[in-house]
Amino acid sequence: NPSADGAECYFQNMKYNDLKMNDISGILLVNGNELLLNPFSAKIFDGGIYGNMRYDIARDRDFVIELNADAVKLSTLVSEMKLEEKFQMTGEVGGKAVLFGNGFSLLRVDGDFATDPAGGVLTIKDVSFLENMAKNSGESLGVLMKSVSDYQYSIGLLKLSSDINNLVLEAS
Repeated sequence: NPSADGAECYFQNMKYNDLKMNDISGILLVNGNELLLNPFSAKIFDGGIYGNMRYDIARDRDFVIELNADAVKLSTLVSEMKLEEKFQMTGEVGGKAVLFGNGFSLLRVDGDFATDPAGGVLTIKDVSFLENMAKNSGESLGVLMKSVSDYQYSIGLLKLSSDINNLVLEAS
């Protein structure tokens, strides 16, 4: 539905690698050399995201996406991103992130997320990760494996960033 304030748009679903989003909707507007999707919302990992996007349609093709996430289910994230062999996690997370890129390439990510106060359960299954953790902490692998098996957490803070072509997630 075009208007002077932009056009409403809707996509039933989109997929990028293993990342799937559903019910994507927003207002699309061209303002000079910028293509704006402001605001937009979508369903992802059985939760929701919303925010805005700016894409420079001139030569440089830079983009900025500001995202807010709400009630994203960690078990769905683990499953859809095919991480079940490394760990399992329950609970919900929310927060915000800003994605910077050029063309179709993601260049930088900055974000802060927190788990829902109800918490959840974390089970780390990746033995090599646990071996490195044991070596760095000075704990025996057996003690560490027992302590992170079905670990009940009540609060979790996550920092999302990027390092060259890798996403970095720091948990505390």
